[in-house]
Amino acid sequence: MDDLLIRRGQLIDGTGSPPRPDDLAIADGRIVAIGDCSGREAHRVIDATGQVITPGFIDIHTHSDFTLPLNQRAESKIRQGVTTEVVGNCGYSTAPVLPGNVDLLRDYLAAGAPWLEFREISFGQYLDSFPATSVNTVMQVGHATLRLMVMGMDDRAPYPEEMDQMKHLLDEALKAGALGMSTGLFTAPGNYATTEELLELAQVLRRHGGTYASHIRDEANHVFEAVDEAIAIGESAGVRVQIAHLKLSGMDNWGKSKQLLDHISAAKERGVDVHCDQYPYTAGTNPLRNLLPLWVQGGGVEAMLARLQDPQVLERIRSDIERDGLTNFGRIESWNAVRIAISPNHPDVVGRTVGEVAAELSSDPLAAACDILVGDKGHTRIVVTSMSESDVREILRSPMVMVGSDGNSLATYGVTSEGKPHPRFYGMSGIAARTKRVKIGVACMASFPSREPITLAYQWASMDLLSNGRMILGACMGGSIGEPEHRAEYTNMGIKGSDRALRMEENIEILRKLWTEERVDYQGQFHTLKNAFIEPKPVQTPPPIWVISNPRLATGKPHIIERSLRRVAKMGDGFMTTANPADQFGELRRRVQEYAGDYGRSFEGLPCSLYYNIDINEDREAAFQESKAYLDQYYSVNYKRAAVENWVAFGSPDQCIRQLQTFVDAGATDILLRIPSWEQKAQFRRLVEEVLPFFL
Repeated sequence: MDDLLIRRGQLIDGTGSPPRPDDLAIADGRIVAIGDCSGREAHRVIDATGQVITPGFIDIHTHSDFTLPLNQRAESKIRQGVTTEVVGNCGYSTAPVLPGNVDLLRDYLAAGAPWLEFREISFGQYLDSFPATSVNTVMQVGHATLRLMVMGMDDRAPYPEEMDQMKHLLDEALKAGALGMSTGLFTAPGNYATTEELLELAQVLRRHGGTYASHIRDEANHVFEAVDEAIAIGESAGVRVQIAHLKLSGMDNWGKSKQLLDHISAAKERGVDVHCDQYPYTAGTNPLRNLLPLWVQGGGVEAMLARLQDPQVLERIRSDIERDGLTNFGRIESWNAVRIAISPNHPDVVGRTVGEVAAELSSDPLAAACDILVGDKGHTRIVVTSMSESDVREILRSPMVMVGSDGNSLATYGVTSEGKPHPRFYGMSGIAARTKRVKIGVACMASFPSREPITLAYQWASMDLLSNGRMILGACMGGSIGEPEHRAEYTNMGIKGSDRALRMEENIEILRKLWTEERVDYQGQFHTLKNAFIEPKPVQTPPPIWVISNPRLATGKPHIIERSLRRVAKMGDGFMTTANPADQFGELRRRVQEYAGDYGRSFEGLPCSLYYNIDINEDREAAFQESKAYLDQYYSVNYKRAAVENWVAFGSPDQCIRQLQTFVDAGATDILLRIPSWEQKAQFRRLVEEVLPFFL
């Protein structure tokens, strides 16, 4: 009898073949059968109808060697489907530790591994003593750790005997089972290494078939030169290169992702074995000290802390940042893009931006950052938003790129739950990456004016937390009060038709207050709040409210059209509309942008979304008839043909794509699609496989 039998799932076998319906049997921890298992029995049977059976995901770039010894269950990864982690990245590994250097490594890694115990240990002993965990681990040895053990924080080339010792330690690690060596050339002591030093170590990698995985020397203003260095090392030494968390950081570098990917592709075409990984977020995380100019860390943490208390040094740092931006992250919009994630000695600032802390203290942001850093003895960790969404998407689409979390295995309890980590720690896997663009929420809340705002604010905040900040709210005033169904709805709720617009506006105002303020006192026309609050707070601050307006330019009354669009311009975090042709969509968008200026706002960059329908069928007339029948039944209305044609993309995949593209060309930033068909599963598959790839 088998231990586990999974039946009727869509099986993805990892070979690149299409999913197929199949069963899978497991016994003694191994897969013993794939295919029709109808004749088999098991102690536990799972009906996977409608679910996917897949091999465990590989998280190609992590730092879980900092946390797995403390919590072997690796829950934040296992619950995402990750079963293998590649650790020891960015030049950091917790072994080897040579005699007398325990405190040195502990202090160096404290910002990333503040809870970990260190001891004198060889790399082989480290592997032998590493605890059994719920994930497989692939170990790498860190170049920064090797250099620290042999040379400390000295900013110079190694003496011959020091080079020999680093090569010996690397050789030992590779013989013990390390996959390869990682480098962190963006910060001390890794950045002190020359390309020649790395090439010499790469020869050791070549003898063992080891991998060279590099957090390159610069991911911002000099990213192309840094990528070239990694490629040159791989090409000269004949080793496999893994470029870590490929990105274009800093506002001055946005928009160059295609050029960067083409640069790497050219190296692959001439035979270099080069690959990349990426975490699909616009923010990164690092020790706060690594944002400062490289010279600040010269001589180690104690020397850095002494420098940071010198006003003249502070002015030199300020000058360097104004000229070059943040080290490895480039120029950012403001210090509000830097959020404190871990602060051992200032827990009150965790989760807040440096800009917010500085404003509260009536201090300069740089001075506030340095004060926090000194108070934490250099162990502060931050999250910094420095990348553009379009570059992140472009890199993610490349077949050269794997998704990696660049994060630790965590849990929601115990020591690894401390601080406010980067969202990628909990949302990295291929599934999270593919859904990064997907917003969650009802496309149209037509009952918005009748909602009780405290309950609605709490529900939405909870969902925003569960979705890791991907909720939206489409606020709609509802159908015409002249229609009997809608009139009955509001009558039964005790709401006057003439009050709907005012109730909607008041609810929007209250929701935003409850989401962003600790305690709310509010006196409105319809609601009175005293010392009101909700917990938990949402991830987004606040979740966006897309105000919905569907005026008909050809038939609507001009003053009503203007009033409706002005509500969007004044109150919306985005605009949503439906059932308008593309040219009218574009005109509505233009007017919203025009009216926004009257309220001191700009709608440039804010979502302008279309709520639409799609029915895919090569027989276009059959697609139309099915859509009409579905919508007629759904709304209890007999729609005219013109109305359906205005509201549904129907026909072959190419016809649907062309129809949707007219709205993209008219300025639609988001399109929310409903499937007006009783064959939901088949239609959804065609949508995902035959239409959506055109827009990715």
